[in-house]
Amino acid sequence: MAQFITRVELHGVQHDDKVYQILHDAMEANGFKRTIKSGNGKTYHMLTAEYEITGNYTANSVLESAQKATTKTGKKYSVFVSEIVMATWWNLEEV
Repeated sequence: MAQFITRVELHGVQHDDKVYQILHDAMEANGFKRTIKSGNGKTYHMLTAEYEITGNYTANSVLESAQKATTKTGKKYSVFVSEIVMATWWNLEEV
């Protein structure tokens, strides 16, 4: 099993635009979560338009899934996928 972080940027869209809800719903339907679990078992909210997915995936399959979801917004976009070996963060909001 592999864990990935995916970042989506919608071009020409304001942060509070309703189109982000379309993105969030589409990503969730494709298995992406907007939360991440720490080593101590606590769960935290990811940053805006960042998603976590864990499973038997490759970076390319995660990218394809994110692209499929993001096209539902009807906006131009960029997607960045990274496989996690180790992650750390500061000041994320606990769920």
